[in-house]
Amino acid sequence: MHSDAPFELRPPGSPDPTVHILTNKGAAWAKVGLPGERFWCKIESVDGDGMVQMTIDNTLRASTLRAGDRIALPRKHVLDVATTADLHDWMARVHAARALAVSGEAARRNAALAFWADRIASGVAPLPHTSTRLVVDEAGE
Repeated sequence: MHSDAPFELRPPGSPDPTVHILTNKGAAWAKVGLPGERFWCKIESVDGDGMVQMTIDNTLRASTLRAGDRIALPRKHVLDVATTADLHDWMARVHAARALAVSGEAARRNAALAFWADRIASGVAPLPHTSTRLVVDEAGE
């Protein structure tokens, strides 16, 4: 299990994601970040001391961590949380964007930008660092 990488901290003043509530309602995901890369992890459990046990659910570009690796982090490193309904919203946006776009890559990117902007505007997700790049994999996930 990995837990020693330099993970990003949630910005001061950001709302504390309701990780423990989401895990009690079923599937939940947490977004965490390393320098220059943020990614989704499936929340497996939350320990009594606030440690969040997660499995990486994305392909990473700038890390030795891989999809399927388990990590354990304090809640202060959780930048965003999503439910199954949020992910259904994300996929609906991808499918709608694909119907309108000339290329699949443009569709995935447009859907990702819209989803991300809505989450930032609603206060669920923190603003990205200026050096953060948006990378959407071929599956649009």
